[in-house]
Amino acid sequence: MTQEQPTHTSDQLRHDLTLLLAYLSCWTEHAGEAQRFWKTFDFDTLDQLEEEGLLTSSHKAKSAYLTEDGVRKAKELLIQYSEAAKGDDTVVVRLFAGDDGQSHCEDVPLPFHSRGDQSEAAELIAGSGILVRRFEAERSNPWHHAPGRYAVITLRGAVDITVGDGSLRRLGPGSILIAEDLSGQGHETREVGPEPRISVFVPLS
Repeated sequence: MTQEQPTHTSDQLRHDLTLLLAYLSCWTEHAGEAQRFWKTFDFDTLDQLEEEGLLTSSHKAKSAYLTEDGVRKAKELLIQYSEAAKGDDTVVVRLFAGDDGQSHCEDVPLPFHSRGDQSEAAELIAGSGILVRRFEAERSNPWHHAPGRYAVITLRGAVDITVGDGSLRRLGPGSILIAEDLSGQGHETREVGPEPRISVFVPLS
């Protein structure tokens, strides 16, 4: 499954990319001076950015300056577009000893299969029972039990877990959940988003 990318109109895309390119090509000549760039972009878009307070410019000058808001917005866009470009591919690297006596690395593809519940799963190593699961960002799961005793390690994204007493815990990247409520009321989950959550499920004996 490919992560759904943010949709933009052509005008919005031109707006964002112009600001990004201005930021990436700007320079500071003196300490404390605003970020300056050459106006080698569409003038209508530059006028729009100036109206929004993201840059200041003189129509006779060949250069313009990003405002503090412009720099802040450009940094936000840089993160946004960088994350979107990453997609939700999970990289698994196998380190092994070859017949030549040297260690080698190889990428291991994960054959994700839909579970029909807005999630996908792939077995990390055949026969191991260790699963890599990917949950769509808008997914929620009403009251249910753990599918078995698992250590759940979240690599990306986040999920809110609510239990019977009303308390809620948010689990994000780096968190480890020991799931073993195999009976009783169980728990409910809601993905936090905006990106899919990827977690590794390690079965416990």
